Amino acid sequence: MPKWKTILLATFFSLSVACQSEQQRAEQVARQYMRNAIGPAAVERAHVEVRPSKVGWMVIFHDANTSCGDPGAGFWPGACRFGAVTYRDAYTCINYDGSLNGQAGASTSPRPLSDEDLCQHSDGATVAPARTATTRRVPPPTQAAAIKQARHESGDA
Repeated sequence: MPKWKTILLATFFSLSVACQSEQQRAEQVARQYMRNAIGPAAVERAHVEVRPSKVGWMVIFHDANTSCGDPGAGFWPGACRFGAVTYRDAYTCINYDGSLNGQAGASTSPRPLSDEDLCQHSDGATVAPARTATTRRVPPPTQAAAIKQARHESGDA
């Protein structure tokens, strides 16, 4: 095989692996965060999809079927204001650098989330969310854990 073809194939393979690792890293960060948000059981039963987004990656937990009363589900401020609703799909946004974007949401619709990019830029520029999805800014994981602990101690969980 000519040298230029070998170099071209090696470059293509390297780029494919690099892209795949970024998606895997985004999924790993999202799984860790969502274990506290929607509960470990919901994360385990969900089918996870990682989509490219304007901010980096939108990680969707399809068929999570979680509710505010599930053990270990801390959710985000305002998610449970309507009582123990069941969220079919949930998502969170991961920045290009692999950090949490600070945004998560969920849908009560019986249909899966659409192909729409629901992530927002950190500077406040928004992408209009679907009517069936709730979109809220969420605190970093350490604050989320503190909120969850405070709810648990007050019996609000």
